Amino acid sequence: MRAAGTPTTTVVPVETPARRRGRPRAGDPDKISEVAFGLITQRGYAGTTMADIAEAAGISAPTLFRYFPSKSAVLWHGMEDSARLFREAFRVRIETASLVDAIFGAYLDMLHASPVRLLVIKQRIAIVGRESDAADAAWLRFEEWSAMVAEFVAERRSIPADSVEATVVGGMIWAALWSAISRWAVGEDPDPAAAVEQARVFVTITD
Repeated sequence: MRAAGTPTTTVVPVETPARRRGRPRAGDPDKISEVAFGLITQRGYAGTTMADIAEAAGISAPTLFRYFPSKSAVLWHGMEDSARLFREAFRVRIETASLVDAIFGAYLDMLHASPVRLLVIKQRIAIVGRESDAADAAWLRFEEWSAMVAEFVAERRSIPADSVEATVVGGMIWAALWSAISRWAVGEDPDPAAAVEQARVFVTITD
């Protein structure tokens, strides 16, 4: 899962106590995650604690744990929305494209839907690529997205989503996508399209 290379990232500014204005960020997990992600980008995943995140966000530790049970949950916050966009884009593309083209194209559609999402995903995967602790924490998310792609395969082929066929085919397609995105994340290209298209060439699975 881990890509080789030297990561190039744009650091997300962290709000320090002196820079915060107004009420604390309690009740707004998006804002808490924004502050936490900036902190992780600057200090590294292993070098950032939940106590650090709570302090930077201007909230208490119990409040932080109310929204995020772990540091991994903070790092991957917002993935539910990305998954929703991925599913929606697949439903549209599968009407006119092959299974693999629909999946690869839908993933790019999700990434390109928001410049902010694209940057955050690039930074997030770069963190996973260079830090073993973050990579270990990412495994559950990797499995979740592999299962989602298996669902796409099952839907297209009219087979059970938990069948060996759907699991293996979906896993191979997702592994190719993840490899492409991991390589892109540690590079300088701001657009993942070229990396994804290169990976697509090597996936010869048919409908």
